[in-house]
Amino acid sequence: MASCPLSYRLGARALRAAQTVQCQTLYAVGGLYGNMHALSAIRERAAQELTPPTLIFNGDFNFFNCEPSWWHDLNRDIMRSPRHIATAGNVEVESSAIAPSGLGCGCGYPAYVSTGVVERSDRIVAALRAAAAAAAAPELLGWLRALPLALVAEVGGRRVGIVHGDVESLAGWGLGVEAMSPPDEPLRAALGCGDPASQQYLPPTPRETALGWMEEAEVVGLVCTHTCLPHGQAYRDSRGGAAEWGRAVFNNGSAGMPNFEGQRFGLITRVSADLHAVPPDSLYGVAAGGLRFDALPVHYDHDGWMAQFEAVWPAGSDAHASYHARLLRGPGGFTRRHAAREGVS
Repeated sequence: MASCPLSYRLGARALRAAQTVQCQTLYAVGGLYGNMHALSAIRERAAQELTPPTLIFNGDFNFFNCEPSWWHDLNRDIMRSPRHIATAGNVEVESSAIAPSGLGCGCGYPAYVSTGVVERSDRIVAALRAAAAAAAAPELLGWLRALPLALVAEVGGRRVGIVHGDVESLAGWGLGVEAMSPPDEPLRAALGCGDPASQQYLPPTPRETALGWMEEAEVVGLVCTHTCLPHGQAYRDSRGGAAEWGRAVFNNGSAGMPNFEGQRFGLITRVSADLHAVPPDSLYGVAAGGLRFDALPVHYDHDGWMAQFEAVWPAGSDAHASYHARLLRGPGGFTRRHAAREGVS
């Protein structure tokens, strides 16, 4: 896995001390990737809530929007909208920096990700950086540069850690579905990261590590994104008896891209203090730590989104090569069965 700079480092102590926001319900909107059609769909879903939720864009809300007016409109919309809060993803950091860091996209890809994907992502973020400069919007660039790496949401008084990658790093992959314990060995084999003898091997994150992060940060859950494949997992509460799910980790994959084979909707993570009300559109979820965690679909205008994407990223372009097939058909072989892990249904 690529090493990350000191500026990307977080840690459980820093998360514990992070800025806090208070709400009764939150939507974690990770990996919007510039999809304004998905943003509209998320707002429409939020309008159905009895109590307006707080929308937290936990990084990589930019990516495909490599055109000055598109970049400007998306970032202005998120910055100025009430009940919207943003944290940085590696895309925001690298595309808004005063000078290039030399890290390319800053994704910190594991070794099993192909060189072609890595190089294309680097060029996409370089194009995004050029669009940001051409937009001539210093207020927006200043806002992006000042975004925190993480925050804590107090949902009904219970603390949930909001990160982009994992607790250690902005670009960490320790909370990706392929890294979670117990390991999903068939999935890891399919991705090419499950053989300990291979240079592409991705060590699983021990459950003790995930629990240790949450305990040290004093949170009952972690909400993340970055790794592009979703999952939810619950953990027994050592303080409250074996029958109780005391903590949870939810990764929404991508709000702006399909997440399951054969499907065309994005995903967000909903966290609510209303412990017993299961959203009718929940794909999977769990009550843990006194909160309700759910994965909700984002049914955006697919045709409108594809038209916007293809206008900027035609056949032969970097984003088309890496993502067009997923936008049409979802990630091959990945299903809800892989995403709904221990304790989650």
